[in-house]
Amino acid sequence: SLFIGRVTVNGVNSERLSGVLERSTRLNAGTTYSDNKLLQAQTLLRQTLEENGYYQTKIFVSTSIDEPNSQINLAFQIEQGKEARVGDVKVQGDSGMTVEKFRKKGKLKEGSKVSRDTVSRALTRLRKNYQKQDRLEAALKLDSRQYQPPSNHLDFGFTANRGPLVVITVDGASLSKGKIRNLVPVYE
Repeated sequence: SLFIGRVTVNGVNSERLSGVLERSTRLNAGTTYSDNKLLQAQTLLRQTLEENGYYQTKIFVSTSIDEPNSQINLAFQIEQGKEARVGDVKVQGDSGMTVEKFRKKGKLKEGSKVSRDTVSRALTRLRKNYQKQDRLEAALKLDSRQYQPPSNHLDFGFTANRGPLVVITVDGASLSKGKIRNLVPVYE
C-alpha cells in the first residue's frame, strides 16, 4: 500500500489562500493513501475556494509515485477563475430599513467582490447600526447564499429583526453614553 508523501497546491495567487487550501485537503504526509481520500480532498478544496469567493474554479491533480519509499506525491493545480460578485440581497423580517439601506449599512454593494469575510463583516456592521439606534436585541442571520453561474453573482438572503428599543438610564450619577456602554454588560 502507498502512503501520502508531498501535497502541493499550485495556481493560487495568494500565499494565505494557498496555505489554507493545503490544510483543507486533510491529506497528511505518512498516512495511507486511497482514492476516496483524493476525492474528498478535491471536494474540500472546492468548498474552501467557494468560501473565499471563487466559484468558477477548475481543479486538476497529478500524482507521482516514489517506489522506493512507497509514497505517492500529489500536486493540485488550480485555475481560480474570477471572484464572485455580490448579487441580489433579500431581507426577511422587521429590519426597519429598506433593502437599499440594508445593503448600504452592510456594505453589500452590488458588483463588489465576495470574500471569506463579506458576510461576517456585513453582519457586524448591521449589528453596530442597530446598537446605535438603541436596538440591543436585534437578531440578524444569513439564511442563504445562492450562486448564479452565468453572471458570477452570489445572491444573499438574510433575516433581520431589529427588536425593541432598549433605553438605559442612570440615576444619581452623571455618566456619558460611552461610559454607560463600557459599564453595562447589555452592550456586549
